[in-house]
Amino acid sequence: MSRNIKEQQRKMFSILRDFVPEDMQNKIPDVERRIHLSRCAYDVVEKAKYICSNVLLDERIALIKYNLHTYICVKKIPQSFIRDQSSYVNNQDVLYGIGILLFNERMLTISNETTGYMVYDRIFGFTEDMEYECDVVFEMIQNYTLFEFDNQDFEMYYKEDLDRLLYMMFFYDNRDYGQNMELTSNILQILEMDSSKCIISILGNIAQTRDASMIFLQLYRCIEYLFIICKALDLSKKYDMEGETKKMVLMIDSEKIHFPENGCLNQIICQYALSGVLEEYYDYVCNYVNKNEIKSEQKEKTVSDYIYATRCKIAHFKYGQEKISDAETLEKSNVILSKLVKSIFQELDDDLMKINKDLDTFSEIDFMNN
Repeated sequence: MSRNIKEQQRKMFSILRDFVPEDMQNKIPDVERRIHLSRCAYDVVEKAKYICSNVLLDERIALIKYNLHTYICVKKIPQSFIRDQSSYVNNQDVLYGIGILLFNERMLTISNETTGYMVYDRIFGFTEDMEYECDVVFEMIQNYTLFEFDNQDFEMYYKEDLDRLLYMMFFYDNRDYGQNMELTSNILQILEMDSSKCIISILGNIAQTRDASMIFLQLYRCIEYLFIICKALDLSKKYDMEGETKKMVLMIDSEKIHFPENGCLNQIICQYALSGVLEEYYDYVCNYVNKNEIKSEQKEKTVSDYIYATRCKIAHFKYGQEKISDAETLEKSNVILSKLVKSIFQELDDDLMKINKDLDTFSEIDFMNN
């Protein structure tokens, strides 16, 4: 459906007006204001299809489709995420057209250097009808970059994929995040998996905290997400219903069948964790948590008991309760826990995608699926 160009222009001026200081608002003349658009820019505003990601620490990105081209718009690209320069869009008319749409979507705003008084002087201080050139308006708007996008390296069919790309850019730009590059690297590798769409909001929570306890809790939630699905997979195999895993998930969920959390955690670690990661976590628990205890030969149980106990201490901590015994080394634990999450999701990647597609969990981007 085509957009009304006059309505888009009115919306842009209305948003710009909100930046004018209150003491200047009553001085704004009631005149007609327009933006002069080239034929190309006009066509972009009228016909381009787009969707914006969720917000992550005031950052958003957008996916745009116009004619036969698909674009990604970002406000900044991490240096380590630089793409082939030939994919960058330099067509000013396309940039202006998409800029108007994304400004009206409030993904873009005025630049840090632009004051409300400048907006008044350049746009609202005239007493006659005005038609502004795009460059006059856009010199007040923050910079943004547009590059052509294809599905060869990164498929983009769901809204969750757009959020994945935003979070990947964030972690690329914060490789010293939490003073631990290995943790960041592991999270990036999780995000590169299709099944990370299932836990995208949890990974977004990790991006918004530097607290080791909260990071541990979110990493635990990634495994907790798998409890019902893994039970459904096990039951469907046990009863020879492997094509009915979707129904098994729905049945467990709707009937509110509960399984002991620690038992689910232990089962998932036993079935899906890489032996090398399990061994590393077992050594960590023995060296930093159970220092004065006799080593247990049940490595899976030792690790799952530690993870579950730590999760409970963090989630239910109150004054006077038992504190985390390895608080000083919890960042080290988070690194190994992120490896554990990564290894489990790698093992379950195909199953998770099939089940969630069967359940219609993901939000399709209509214009990318037509």
